[in-house]
Amino acid sequence: TGAAPAVVVGDLDARVEGLPLVRADVGQGAADLAAHLAAQGHRSLAVITWPGASERLEGVRRGWGRTGPVHAFEVPTPSHINGETAARAAQQAAPRPDAVIALCDELALGVLDAAAFLGLQVPHDVSVAGMDDLPGVDAKGLSSVFVPYRPMGDLAGGILATALDGTLAQEPPPLPTSLALRHTTAARG
Repeated sequence: TGAAPAVVVGDLDARVEGLPLVRADVGQGAADLAAHLAAQGHRSLAVITWPGASERLEGVRRGWGRTGPVHAFEVPTPSHINGETAARAAQQAAPRPDAVIALCDELALGVLDAAAFLGLQVPHDVSVAGMDDLPGVDAKGLSSVFVPYRPMGDLAGGILATALDGTLAQEPPPLPTSLALRHTTAARG
């Protein structure tokens, strides 16, 4: 008997040789978010990332272009406390960032807590955005990149069902993302 069929769901960094990868185009979503902030007049950007988020980070750099400095802060894991710690460090950068993109919403929620602790008004003093658009972040007013996780899961399930019937699974194209702009980002005056 052969190996059980498998499919990988995640960013490009999750790729496993020989297995189909179901993913969203998070690199383009990150680029769209960074370009939006640049178009809104932001000129100094902090990005909070972690090992394994290279597609997202490259997207931010591509979308931001030559707008201004990008300060990248790498944390070991994408967690609330790591977002808070990195955001505090980011506010010490020169020039001080007027926008922060956390490459996942959990980090972004930590950034919001750090801003409150530091007495910064979001979005007046600093715009904050995340990625994934997880359930509940809309209640916090967090701007984010919507990643279509449910359709990704449905697509992965379909690929597995096809593979169980003996059909070789083709890797699907990446699913599109979209911006979910809310109250934590605003134009610079």
